[in-house]
Amino acid sequence: MKTSLVTIATALFFAQLAFASPAVLVEETPMTNTTSVAAPFEKEIVPLSQRASIRDVETQSFDDAFALRAKRRVGVGLSTMGQLGMFGALLELNFTPDKTLNLGFGGGPGYNSFGLGWKYLLGGSSLTPYLSAGYSMWHNSSGSGDLSNATPSVLSSKFLTDDEKRAGQFNISFLTPTTGLQYTQLSGDYLGWSGFLEISMMTKISGGLAMAPLASLGGIYYF
Repeated sequence: MKTSLVTIATALFFAQLAFASPAVLVEETPMTNTTSVAAPFEKEIVPLSQRASIRDVETQSFDDAFALRAKRRVGVGLSTMGQLGMFGALLELNFTPDKTLNLGFGGGPGYNSFGLGWKYLLGGSSLTPYLSAGYSMWHNSSGSGDLSNATPSVLSSKFLTDDEKRAGQFNISFLTPTTGLQYTQLSGDYLGWSGFLEISMMTKISGGLAMAPLASLGGIYYF
């Protein structure tokens, strides 16, 4: 009887060892996996002493406006009191660093406008003179009331007939030769922002010839 008990006890002891061994192997496997997953994250940690130099490398700057426009081919912006009327929204597409296609939509109280133009930059660094030629149309077919005091004032004083002022209905086409000066931020926090001042000779080509200058201020962001 004692022999049988010893034999059973011995068998249970070795069975326990046999089943316990795989448990040790299971514990080791997660440790190996944890080490392999953590390794890629360790490569992304950069010492503080090196981070300033990395930011300097990533910061962009340009020598002149042509270099910026060669890299950033699209600009969006706003204008006021110019060839698009009281206010306008602009889109610039830089086909080359010095040649740009301009599209615009805008208007003012009692009318809407559309513009299309070709802009040529003459040179310079951050401050760049330019010439532009284009077409603009101001119109209102709904008849929104008296336009005797339209904004800008040249609309009523130079371009609208008395009947058009009273009815508020008109459709005027212009040629828009323009000269301007543009400043572009070439580095720093405001990189890509630009402001301009231009003078357009609004030349009415529908319903009789008439001309009047308009000065405009605006801003564009290039990306």
